[in-house]
Amino acid sequence: MKKPITLLIFTLVTLTSCISGKVEITKDEYVSTTKSILESKSNNQSVIAHIAQTDEDIEMRKLALEKLTNQSVIAHIAQTDKDIDIRKLALGKSNNQSVIAHIAQTDEDIDMRKLALEKLTNQSVISHIAQTDKDIEIRKLALEKL
Repeated sequence: MKKPITLLIFTLVTLTSCISGKVEITKDEYVSTTKSILESKSNNQSVIAHIAQTDEDIEMRKLALEKLTNQSVIAHIAQTDKDIDIRKLALGKSNNQSVIAHIAQTDEDIDMRKLALEKLTNQSVISHIAQTDKDIEIRKLALEKL
């Protein structure tokens, strides 16, 4: 048990140092180290959340998101990530009905609204979408759910 924690602490120090410019590592070393953290049995949600939200590599963010269990971080990613595939993955993991309703009603991406509508259980919100959504396809999908 001591070895994975030591690796995790070493990795965090290394990554933090790299971000602050104190130590230089290659991108391959960074990816390898980050991947090691994510593939380890460690379930340090704060580290996983940090990688899921900030890593420049989309594949690393996806891998981190798959291990992430913190629903508030998942909801934040579903609403704000710059990559639509990451947002869709986060939406798929979200169980927060208010966030899902918000995405279903307000997201600019029609596919995100469709995915959110599929997960939505609040009948009054579904009814509202069926009556008011600007996209006829979304309105039809909502009507079918009622």
